[in-house]
Amino acid sequence: MHPRARYFFLLAALLFALPLSAQKKGRHSGGHPVSPPAGILINNNPKSTAGAFETYPITAPEIERKLSTTEQPPCFQWPMAPVFSSTVSASRMTVPEKAKKEFGEACLAVRKKKLKEAQHHLDRALGSYSKFADAWVLLGQTQEDQGELKQAEQSCEQARAADSSYLPGYLCLADLAARQEKWDSVAQLTDEVIARHPAKAPGAFFFNFLGHFYLKQWDTAEKSAFAAFKDGSQEQSRQVRWMLAKMYELKGDRSAEAEQLSEYVKLYPNDANASVARQVLDEIHAQHPSTQSPRK
Repeated sequence: MHPRARYFFLLAALLFALPLSAQKKGRHSGGHPVSPPAGILINNNPKSTAGAFETYPITAPEIERKLSTTEQPPCFQWPMAPVFSSTVSASRMTVPEKAKKEFGEACLAVRKKKLKEAQHHLDRALGSYSKFADAWVLLGQTQEDQGELKQAEQSCEQARAADSSYLPGYLCLADLAARQEKWDSVAQLTDEVIARHPAKAPGAFFFNFLGHFYLKQWDTAEKSAFAAFKDGSQEQSRQVRWMLAKMYELKGDRSAEAEQLSEYVKLYPNDANASVARQVLDEIHAQHPSTQSPRK
């Protein structure tokens, strides 16, 4: 296979970080059918993706106490998990103790992968307090993990409606939109998250880059890519750098493409795609000698 053709194929394999159960045919907002890429599946955050939580022991009362702080529950997954804000969610301030207790039990059940049990406790928590944003997000997460995307979207919408300043509600929706390739929604939702300060939501920049990349809004995509390098995980940075190189190729900026591929090889020399990156770099240098870094 020609290096450039293989380069494009491997790019496609990197574009989505989805569990196999979520890889279904979707559509762009414009209505053109798109098949999600098959092949390389990426774990964006080993400590917070589906079924992989931090293993430190925790009790339901400890989880309940966290609901009075700015911390996110220890059962949230990426991209909702690594969200930090200087303010406590407004919806947390009036949560009844009964609802907090049920949430704590649900959180423990999720960590043990007992999703049906978790949903039972969440239904009870929301029955006690319908504006419990954390519970709506966790319910959406458990529904998504079981392939119930429509129900998950409704739950995440309820979280955002319960507290419009609660960032995990937006990221919950953005994650679902990305799985369904609704890139305009991904871009819009993460634009809103990024605009809210003070907060830190690394997953927002990753998804914002994805959304604007697919919409071919290159300037915004580029800005979010560099923000993802700064705040995101190493795995996210690896994917973004590969995609950023492809973006520069699509723009016809071979020099910038070469720069990103050079960094890719430097940072991930043993990666499965490093050999392809080197081949493409050789091709660029042969066609555009000025892109080659001077020898020291």
